[in-house]
Amino acid sequence: MTLDTATVRRTALSLSVAVGLAGSFYAGMAYAHDSQLDDAHAHLVKAVALLKASTNPNATHAKRPFGGHRGRAISLIERAEKQIAAAAAYADK
Repeated sequence: MTLDTATVRRTALSLSVAVGLAGSFYAGMAYAHDSQLDDAHAHLVKAVALLKASTNPNATHAKRPFGGHRGRAISLIERAEKQIAAAAAYADK
């Protein structure tokens, strides 16, 4: 049995279209949520890093820098990060 060039090309084209469609479907499923959620998450990660790197040279209590407000801010930002992740997961369903 011999295959002519047209049949081989048609088969290769069909296979590549099928793979391309499957890939685009998968990419659409993986990134279904709004990209602004990813941007918001990135900003929160940066905010936590900046807060952790900040210093308070005039602190009277070394155990509670910034009067404990920095720690509270970090914990609230971490909660916000979890909510953003939940929103993205919900949008991806």
